[in-house]
Amino acid sequence: MDFVWNILASLLFAILGAVSYRFVYRPVKRRLNVLTRCLPFAIDDSTLLVCYGLIPPGASGSSYYAVQEGDLAGITLAQEVLAANYGSERLALRGCVAAEGLIRDADAVFTISGPRWNRITSACLGKLGSPIWFEVVDGRVELVVQPAGRSPQRYRTARNPAGEARVSYGIVLVGTHLTVDQRAQRVVTCAGVNNVATYGSLCFLLGLRNRRSFRGMRELKAAAMSGRFVALLRVENTAPTLDDPVRMPLDASHITVEVVQILAGDDFYPPYVYRYPNCGPDLAASGASA
Repeated sequence: MDFVWNILASLLFAILGAVSYRFVYRPVKRRLNVLTRCLPFAIDDSTLLVCYGLIPPGASGSSYYAVQEGDLAGITLAQEVLAANYGSERLALRGCVAAEGLIRDADAVFTISGPRWNRITSACLGKLGSPIWFEVVDGRVELVVQPAGRSPQRYRTARNPAGEARVSYGIVLVGTHLTVDQRAQRVVTCAGVNNVATYGSLCFLLGLRNRRSFRGMRELKAAAMSGRFVALLRVENTAPTLDDPVRMPLDASHITVEVVQILAGDDFYPPYVYRYPNCGPDLAASGASA
């Protein structure tokens, strides 16, 4: 009889341990993670919709939709980062075309790549009132940084003599907006002026899992508490000298990411309609100087 009770006690202990790990330890561990403090996603979100950019047939020289190397590497990083913090079972990875039919009902959205190839990113920039947006000037993609009430600054890719992207700029945009049926939708966007910068923005998020890398970023701590912020990032694909070829394929060890500035709170605009490639917020209405 004692033998049976010992078996039952062991089974009960194992079940309690598994339940505690699943519903207590894992959620608490994720909640205390530095990255989860910066991102707006809730631990109890049923699904996290991850939308990545697609190059349409013809634009890529192919009859099929394509994904750029940097964006593809970024998808891998996003899955690694988000699965570790929110659980792989909650991730739904979709190309931006398929995601358009799901976006309205999603409570949590993570977009990868800029508005040229990802229309979900384009919509999120406007809905969150981002003070940083993308424009095309003389055929080159630029990031326009213009907090409400201030003059604009512009950032574009710097290339080596071989024409390869050496220094690029990207953003991590975080916030919450109301959908048409007045539900709060939590959004994170990682995008750049090219696919190297998009990948670099994912590397930045990956680095936030390290508590040491976060401690010195007081500005980011304050911005994260505001609930809506955007980080402008300088992304360098490292090589010994400017004349050397850029290191490929892309890998996190090849990327150096620096925070140029972080905007939050009153730096943002009211929601606006953003249309790539050259339409940001209504600056006249917001009182900003052109």
